[in-house]
Amino acid sequence: MIDKEDLKEIYLKEFNHDPVYRLVVDSKLEGYLYPESLLSIELEKTYSTIEVGRMIGRKDSTIRNYFNTELVDYIIPEKVGNLYRLNYINVLKIHMISLLYEKGGKNKSQIAYELGMKGSVKIGKEDVSSPNLMLQNKELEKIKQYLSLERIKNNWLAESNELQQIRSLKQEKQLEYNTLEIKKDRLLELDQQRENEERYIKAITDALQTVSEKEQKNRLLLEESNKKKGFLSIFTRKSNNEQQEDITSSNHEIELLKKESVETKEQKEKRDNDIKNIDKQLVQIYDDIKQLTTNINKLEDSIQEKKLYFEKMEHHLIDGYQNDKRGELEDGF
Repeated sequence: MIDKEDLKEIYLKEFNHDPVYRLVVDSKLEGYLYPESLLSIELEKTYSTIEVGRMIGRKDSTIRNYFNTELVDYIIPEKVGNLYRLNYINVLKIHMISLLYEKGGKNKSQIAYELGMKGSVKIGKEDVSSPNLMLQNKELEKIKQYLSLERIKNNWLAESNELQQIRSLKQEKQLEYNTLEIKKDRLLELDQQRENEERYIKAITDALQTVSEKEQKNRLLLEESNKKKGFLSIFTRKSNNEQQEDITSSNHEIELLKKESVETKEQKEKRDNDIKNIDKQLVQIYDDIKQLTTNINKLEDSIQEKKLYFEKMEHHLIDGYQNDKRGELEDGF
């Protein structure tokens, strides 16, 4: 269901230039204009005169009586056989007429006159309506209806353009979100890679340290033994020296690997901060996308409602035009 404030906004857009609405405002009756029932109405639904009577606290017969006056051309109810169906526009029009009649001291003829539906020439105490002026007013009302329909269409098209812009913005936000996720994944992969390298170097260093310690013990034992062997100890010392050179060479290679692989504390902190900043941006962009999605859904609903109402009113006006043409032919025009 549409939010109450949104529904008020729809009413205001629809009736901003409506003469009866302006008369209600000028009569200081605006405070009675939006009862709770009218702010809970479903825009796509139509109601019977009995249901509308319950909404606005009027008798069904009172509402039907409006349809027997010139005001029916202002209310424009949908008639199905002997029954009437009323949408939210019809309901507010009936409610405004009732307010002016009951609280504004206006009668039906005065309201019709404000609408330009009844032209009067006062003679003494009586009002004599001019048929030609009434016909002109009827044509003017048709023009107003067409202009109102055109305004609805323009609002519908404007919302469609706005919808397209919001959809494009959502796509941009989604792309930005995906790009940041990829960047974050790369930083996390680098983080894992550095940890693996550090573990690898530590494992090699520990193993080499163990080998070096064992080699040192063996060398001492061999030296003691060689002192007793004399001449043959020359070859043993040579072998021991070669092994020591291998260990020294391995230590040198490990140190080089450490310099190339192990990062500084500042580099690690910078990467961690980059990941935290990306997480903050992802949260913000996610909220933006969520809000944009909500706006898109609202606009889609509003556009659909306006489209259905436009098509319905357009069909009604076309039928009325065709009926008038048939009437002119039957009258010999």
